[in-house]
Amino acid sequence: MPDLADSARKKCVLTAREREVLSWVARGKSASEIAIILNIAKRTVDEHAQSSFRKLGASNRTHAVAIALRDHLIEYAARPDDRALTMTRAAAGNTGKNPYAKIAPQQSQ
Repeated sequence: MPDLADSARKKCVLTAREREVLSWVARGKSASEIAIILNIAKRTVDEHAQSSFRKLGASNRTHAVAIALRDHLIEYAARPDDRALTMTRAAAGNTGKNPYAKIAPQQSQ
């Protein structure tokens, strides 16, 4: 007998922004770092993350990423420049620029 949660997940449709947030979560970024990268509020990042958790039936960030990777909703591609993404909000605030703008993950169409 098929698991209802599994069949619901297979029909799950994440928005492009939810997939983008989960892609950054998969790279180990915090909500604050993702907010800087995407140039949106931290609360907005949290809302996208919570919405994707709900849709995926996940209990936490790690679980959501595992489900999204398993179901091919996101791709994980470790990049050598990921170490450069560890700037803090304070560092970004000091420059007045978004240090992540040029290296945000590309969205699939």
